[in-house]
Amino acid sequence: QSKKLERISEIDDHTLWFNIVDLFKVELTFENVLDYFVEKGNALSSEMVKFVNSSDSELVCKYSEIENRIDETTASSFFKAVMMSNELDNEKYKSFMSGFGQYYNEFSYSDIDDEKIRILIDLRIIRMNDETIDFIRKEYPAVLEYYISSDFDLYLEMINEDIEIDE
Repeated sequence: QSKKLERISEIDDHTLWFNIVDLFKVELTFENVLDYFVEKGNALSSEMVKFVNSSDSELVCKYSEIENRIDETTASSFFKAVMMSNELDNEKYKSFMSGFGQYYNEFSYSDIDDEKIRILIDLRIIRMNDETIDFIRKEYPAVLEYYISSDFDLYLEMINEDIEIDE
């Protein structure tokens, strides 16, 4: 096994970064993923997804570490790009998302695989409220029951509040 570069940022010629990632010649670290994300214009590129998926390493991201390296807008873009990435293996996706410590009070993102929506529900990234229940009902009907059962007590409270309001 050949030696891998520890930090992609050590390579000043950014035109080489694609090949370094595409040929798996850099260590899989959160810092390298983030640096490459920024280099690619705040995009989680297909070669980076392939690189992340092929690694045996577990990648844990902490949102506080992200904010120390990049501005809040870019950090938010990174979180959303990972969240929207259906190409990431589910275990890698879960590993990424679990470390962010972020959540949505109102969730309204379409085109995420159902299994990844389940992961977001399990990690409590998608919080329960009337608007999100309606959204899940329309966009992700296959996971609606799973979503409701994830916090059934809260769901019952919400139903009871709705009944009291209607009376």
